[in-house]
Amino acid sequence: MVQLAEKHNRLLGCCSVRFIGMPHMEALKKVIKSGSLGEIYHVTFVNKWERSRSGIEYQPASRWFLDSKLSGGGVLMDWGPYDFATLNDILNPNSIEIHTAWTAKPQTEIDPLDTPFDVETHVGAFMTFSSGNHPIHVHYERASCAHGESYVRAEIEGTLGSLRWTPFDSRQPVFLRYDKHGQIIEEQIETGPRSEYTIFDNPLHHFYRKVKGLESHANVNQQALNNFRCLTSIYTTAETGQKQLIEMVQKGVTL
Repeated sequence: MVQLAEKHNRLLGCCSVRFIGMPHMEALKKVIKSGSLGEIYHVTFVNKWERSRSGIEYQPASRWFLDSKLSGGGVLMDWGPYDFATLNDILNPNSIEIHTAWTAKPQTEIDPLDTPFDVETHVGAFMTFSSGNHPIHVHYERASCAHGESYVRAEIEGTLGSLRWTPFDSRQPVFLRYDKHGQIIEEQIETGPRSEYTIFDNPLHHFYRKVKGLESHANVNQQALNNFRCLTSIYTTAETGQKQLIEMVQKGVTL
């Protein structure tokens, strides 16, 4: 599809940018660019839900979510595009190395027996995002079914401070923590009003701006494949145990 788009001088868009450009995310990036965190060295990005499986608890009539031949994968294929669109937008890596990854399918007493169910509902990975000689170690986890406690933990840690936020909920605050006279100070940063566009509007809004030649958060053509490469590399590492290296395509670059 990308090759065809480029051959005919067209843009192929990607809806993984659904959560990109929200005011609280832009405020987060502004703090990072200010240097207030110092050198960023660690990111925790965990979204664990006890029961929210597509095809069971969520949209139960859409059983195709549970069949890897139809869906391509489980919770990683479902939510991973948004997770990695977010991480890549914030950290802007030149490359990503997947060191280790795993998938699991916790069992419940309502697991369907009348349809193929071979997709993961819990996935995790340890990765290094690199930009030049600056490595950032990332702990990633996503679950739509887990017997452990549900929680969301998104935190960026640097040598001078940290940021903590809720990636996909603009109603939640963003917290900055730093040292002052040997004591931890925590303050809520100003994120401004919520956008007039919803997460359902954003992909089309970003793509429209890209078509018009305006500044845009859209991922198009070769860059649209970045997030997909992240997903497939995690699946490969989980299956083979072999590390994977992803060379990221930057905006305006074609291969």
